[in-house]
Amino acid sequence: MSRLATGLAERLPGTWTSSDLDWSDQAERRRVTDFLWDHAAMDHMVFTYYLTRGSLLAANDFTQLLIIDRPTRPGQFFVGALHPLGIDITGRDDVPLTPHGIAVTSHPAKAAHQVRSRLLPAYYTAFSALMGPHPALHHLTPATLFTGVPMPPATPTAAGARR
Repeated sequence: MSRLATGLAERLPGTWTSSDLDWSDQAERRRVTDFLWDHAAMDHMVFTYYLTRGSLLAANDFTQLLIIDRPTRPGQFFVGALHPLGIDITGRDDVPLTPHGIAVTSHPAKAAHQVRSRLLPAYYTAFSALMGPHPALHHLTPATLFTGVPMPPATPTAAGARR
């Protein structure tokens, strides 16, 4: 998984970092999975199967993706979205449909193409819809948008982050 995460970070547009996640401690697992934005297949896999590892991909903006083993398909992985950094969507009624995670191959170049062509467009569409009811925020850049907002513990500065 680490090789896949590093390969994705190198191949996705923009600047991405990857961090390995050790979920042998289930409390640590919850620190990340509590921020799942995908309430479909990724949510089902994370809360149905006992997973002991994951990887976090974080872009230099607000984007975070979680990589897990695909429990029913050894050698394959599943990539899903976490809440955009710095945006608290708990309790909001106007949250749009969430971007659904996707199954990817273990080949980094093929997986990057799948993420670039399927997951990221859905992520940014959902993010734009999320920001829609808040026109006052549209002029802000990601760097200023998230200043002073509580961040999830899964950030590019997490232990083990690499470029």
